[in-house]
Amino acid sequence: MPIVNTQAVVDARSARAGKDGALYNGKGQMLATVDTFSSKVNVSTTEYKPVGVLNAQNIVNGTAVTLTFSQYVVEDDTLIQEFMKFMDTGVVPEWNFTGVLKGDNGSEERIVYRNCVPNGDIDLQNVTPGELVKRSWTFQCNATPNLQKKLRK
Repeated sequence: MPIVNTQAVVDARSARAGKDGALYNGKGQMLATVDTFSSKVNVSTTEYKPVGVLNAQNIVNGTAVTLTFSQYVVEDDTLIQEFMKFMDTGVVPEWNFTGVLKGDNGSEERIVYRNCVPNGDIDLQNVTPGELVKRSWTFQCNATPNLQKKLRK
């Protein structure tokens, strides 16, 4: 029997893992203590159902991008210092981030997240005996993410 899904037959050694990713701040400095990060887009829709139509349809009326990450606490880095200053003054810093995923062939996926603002719960101190101390962050991206580079096979 022939293989039906020829699109999925690739060299598994090219699959990306967490070791291939990194998160950078707006100055291009790697946030080296970040152990996990993710970005998600929430697409909101509105129901469209004109008179006389049985089947309702949805139309897109907005998107929202959230960037979340956690980092090991090694020192009070620039990010926490800026956040504490923001809490003191109420002035939101200019927070931009770049997520990078490197490929074996020298290519990379690079997505830039601009105009990010803190959103939801953010760990100031989260200490558990016997565990490494980590700080979790959540940002809402107020600009559309920009795909600057794409991975290639």
